[in-house]
Amino acid sequence: GQATAAGAQPIRYTVSFPAPQTHYVEIAAAVPTDGRPQVELMMAVWTPGSYLVREYERNVEAVTAMGANGRSLAVEKSEKNRWRITTEGAASVNVKYRVYAREMSVRTNWVEAGFALINGAPTFMTLADRTPRPHEVVISLPSGWKRSMTGLPDMPGGEHRYRAPDFDTLVDSPIVLG
Repeated sequence: GQATAAGAQPIRYTVSFPAPQTHYVEIAAAVPTDGRPQVELMMAVWTPGSYLVREYERNVEAVTAMGANGRSLAVEKSEKNRWRITTEGAASVNVKYRVYAREMSVRTNWVEAGFALINGAPTFMTLADRTPRPHEVVISLPSGWKRSMTGLPDMPGGEHRYRAPDFDTLVDSPIVLG
């Protein structure tokens, strides 16, 4: 992987909607481990402009992790908004989960047959070490969907690819698709 100016490797997310009419968004995250035996992922429990603690993790289902060779890795829920993954020495782990998205508000997610509104806080896990690192998002649109719009900077290499310089920017930038 390519080191960034700060030295921290990015987390790379692929966002997909295999069956948007079921109100789920699926996330696959390639998470660098820096060789650690375990990494801990967290979800924000806050969202910009709203200072109540949010139970975003209650909408997260089916968290799995795989090492580089496709082997399943142990995932343990360590706190209500944290997941600990045993890396078995893998340089990066692939974490997959899905998020139920049927709540229309400025703080939550909505996915339906024709469009989606994705907010960062209820969608993206990040490393709990809080090391500043880029977060890259590649969106796989369902057939028939054409557009994605967000305040995130575009990433070279095609449409629907975005790169936030850090997690806070990612959480601050809703994505509208349809």
